[in-house]
This record gives sequence, C-alpha cells and structure tokens, in this order.
Amino acid sequence: YAGDSLLSDPPVPISGVCLDTMMEPGVIADGSKRSTCFQDALTRARGYGIKRIILPFLENASLRGFNHELLLGIFGAQFASTVATGLVLSLETDLAAADLVSLLALMGPGVRVTFDIGNLTKLGYDLDEHIDSYGHMIDNVHIKDCLIGGHTVPLGTGDANLSCLHRLIKLPNVEAVSFQTARNVGLTESAIYSYNLAVVERVLNGA
Repeated sequence: YAGDSLLSDPPVPISGVCLDTMMEPGVIADGSKRSTCFQDALTRARGYGIKRIILPFLENASLRGFNHELLLGIFGAQFASTVATGLVLSLETDLAAADLVSLLALMGPGVRVTFDIGNLTKLGYDLDEHIDSYGHMIDNVHIKDCLIGGHTVPLGTGDANLSCLHRLIKLPNVEAVSFQTARNVGLTESAIYSYNLAVVERVLNGA
C-alpha cells in the first residue's frame, strides 16, 4: 500500500482518502472485489485516524443508468455501518444534479458529496445548478479545470467557471478543499502549487 510510507513516523496528518480503486474495471460488479476494496479502506482509515473516505463513482464505477435501489442493495449495509462509526462517506459522481439529489435522499443522513469543479465541467454540467441543488451536502471540494467534453488542463486555461469558488468556500459543511489539477509541463511541484494558488487568489479577489 503506497500510502503507508506517507503515514510512518513522524506521521503526516491526512483528513481523507479517495478510493480510486473503485474505478478499476470490474470492482463494482464483482461482490468479492467490491467488499475487499471497501473493507480494506475502512480498516486503514480507522487505523490512521482518517475521518473521510471519498467514493469516486466515475468512469468504470459510473452510476449513470444504474438503478439506485440496486446500489443501496450492494452498498447499503456497508454505508450504514461505516457512518455509524463516525467516518464520513463523501460521494463523487457523474450524475446530473436532480439524479444525485434523488440518490442522496435514498441514502439518508451521514453521506456527503465531493464537488469536483473540473469533472462536472467536463461533463457539461451547470456548476451553479449543482450547488443550488445539494450545496448543503458538499463537504469536500476539488479545484480542477477541464475542457467541456475533454480533459484536465492547467488551472485557469479551461472551461471551468472557477468563480463558483466564492460560493463553495462559504457552504456550511465544506471541511476540505484541495487541488486536483493538471501538471504544468516543465514546472516543479512547488512551482505548480504556487501557480495554482495564484490563479485561485486572482479568482477570489475578482481579478
């Protein structure tokens, strides 16, 4: 497990983890793989004091066209037992706003939403419509820029309406905001971070 090296002594505090293995082919459809993937994440999260698990229902794990009642049959018991322990489950999906609201209503309290600015832009969604529809459920924000129908691009060079950050950072339940951006060719990690931070500062300052 690659993350173990990051959590050695002295530990690096991590508030949440994203369960990207869910997006591997066959994981959602295979009960054994699905259970192993989920339970392993829960065990490690508890062991490291992590409070949030992000479940990316994207790509191979997409919920579009998926029966939401069936989803609850697959994950319902695990969701309920996890929330009961105090861990937060935050869903990132490719669903339209109304469909995600319907799913959240079925899942009940304790489940939250990860709002990825870039991914929603790539899918052609109206970001304000999504915020209006379930803003009170958003606990985690990914700052990213994408082309509509395309791919991730350096922050500030794509189609994402980054001004939505003004609304997102004021939402009552948002606890985590992170960069999920493209790598700028030729820049070091620290330079990329400085570039991204400067873009966000310009957006928030209205420049």
